[in-house]
Amino acid sequence: MNIKNSIQKRPIILPLAVLIIIILACDSFVPTIFIRNHYIKHINSKCFQYLILDEGKTTKKGNHISYTAKVIRYFNKTENKWEKCTGNIKVYVPRFYDSKTENERFSYGDIIYSCDELSEINNFSEDFNYVRYMKHQRIYHSVFLKNWQKIDKNKGNPIISLAKKINQKLHQRLYDTHLKKDSKSLAVAMLLGDNKEIEPNLRQYFNTSGLAHILCFSGLHIGIITLFFSFLLKYLVPSTIKGYSVRVYLSITIVWLLDFIVGLTPSATRVALMFTILSLSKLYMLYYDRINVLLVAVFLSLIAKPYLLFNISFQLSYSAVLGIFIFVEIWQKYSSEKNSWIRKTPYKLLYNAGITTSAQVFTLPIVLYYFKYFPFFFLISNIIVIPLLQIILVSILVLMVFCNVPLLGDCICFICDLELQFLIFIAKLFS
Repeated sequence: MNIKNSIQKRPIILPLAVLIIIILACDSFVPTIFIRNHYIKHINSKCFQYLILDEGKTTKKGNHISYTAKVIRYFNKTENKWEKCTGNIKVYVPRFYDSKTENERFSYGDIIYSCDELSEINNFSEDFNYVRYMKHQRIYHSVFLKNWQKIDKNKGNPIISLAKKINQKLHQRLYDTHLKKDSKSLAVAMLLGDNKEIEPNLRQYFNTSGLAHILCFSGLHIGIITLFFSFLLKYLVPSTIKGYSVRVYLSITIVWLLDFIVGLTPSATRVALMFTILSLSKLYMLYYDRINVLLVAVFLSLIAKPYLLFNISFQLSYSAVLGIFIFVEIWQKYSSEKNSWIRKTPYKLLYNAGITTSAQVFTLPIVLYYFKYFPFFFLISNIIVIPLLQIILVSILVLMVFCNVPLLGDCICFICDLELQFLIFIAKLFS
């Protein structure tokens, strides 16, 4: 009876379940060879052209930069010409020409030509099945470039290209400030979603302390920034019915602008989609149910890109949000009671602890399954860091706006640097 009521209350459950079953079936029973003109059918060609699909990130050891690329052409030796093909691949480029000179990075939309040999994806750790993880992204080979030539650029999606150019300009704006090196890398990661400049040792501190989630621009970051702008909008837009509608639409616009600024990354786009559905449901007094909104967002995401189902970031983000939504429903139910014990406790502290714990509990099975470790101090570190993160993000945002203003920019930079260095201290303390 409860199951029947749940399905009637959230009708998206059935089509979502069917969609997931179809994706799992295709993953298990539809081999790559059925994919039209996949590069694997031409693996003996040796020479390929690659379209770079991201801005790359530094590998764990720090010696290479890793890119996801699309194989767009292979060289047909028989007919002595380039032929079109498809399929994604991992491309690795040496980070340094020598011990002092760093290699020039590729950019989204670059086309690279190389005859370096393709290698099958291999596991590099006993704790993580990298082969299976990459297979679920339909990536089966990697290539370590030794000899290559950039033959074209700006050939990606023009909207994504524009978003990434804006992201790079803002990236450079932060790097031109007087923040310390570690602070700069953290600021860029937290506000612009680019964490490739973070040193491996520093990244490890955040991983082991349970704070790795703040190093990528996620729903938490978007929520904090949106709340900041919503606070400002209360004083700029009249508190009327029409004014409320204006604030909602402005908030939605801000969320999508944030998504655009960080380069239309999948994680930020997921949050923007969910926020839009949630806000419009409240505005037009549609049947309002947070979990139903979450399921609709999952369904639309999987319709657009089915193999997101196997993406760890996708699984973690939606599991965390599900945990938070369930906690909020329980919290609202019991805190609304007149004699609730919740009213006799440190309200904000307990609420933040509950949000953090519920998110971590719902993501714990995924973390244990993939990474085989559990950050024991995650609750304490997150209780300290989450309120601090709200201040830091606003500080970085203000710094980005006023960094070129004499004296004021230096003062904001000094304060922001102190905040970020304290964040690093917390990560080291609990690692």
